[in-house]
Amino acid sequence: MTNKKVDNRKVKCPYCEEQLYRRNAIKHTNNRYYHEECYEEVTRESREYKELIDTICRIWNIKAPTMQMVSQLKRYREDPDLQCTNKGMQLTLEYYYDLLGNKPEADHGVGIIPWNYDKAKEQYIRQREIYKSFEEYEEEEARKIYISPRSKREQSKRYKAIDIESL
Repeated sequence: MTNKKVDNRKVKCPYCEEQLYRRNAIKHTNNRYYHEECYEEVTRESREYKELIDTICRIWNIKAPTMQMVSQLKRYREDPDLQCTNKGMQLTLEYYYDLLGNKPEADHGVGIIPWNYDKAKEQYIRQREIYKSFEEYEEEEARKIYISPRSKREQSKRYKAIDIESL
């Protein structure tokens, strides 16, 4: 029988600020301990920002976004009127350049985001509703109908012979 050391110390989750046992926590690179759900929420924002940067680099065919682009992203995120999220800005760029087929212009940066954010949001909401309706759709079970061929006798009863000479 081996004696495993059980870590019964409590730690405080920096996201929700609740206590949890260290053995049940997820350790982040900053040596902080999180609930599993809190860790997902904390890392979600950084994952979405990385996806936004990757989308920008792909669309403009560059290795890293320009300082103008980075400052625009920050401004759109912090603007109380726009309330743009990283994921929302990424989807807006994909909507405008990939879906609508517009060409990126280097001197404008990501300036199209405020003008197309709501349009892209509506598009993706409609798209989600369509996918949802497909999931809710229940296909009826196909019915097979068998038709037996008529016998020659039945066919002859149906069609009476026409005497052409009498016409």
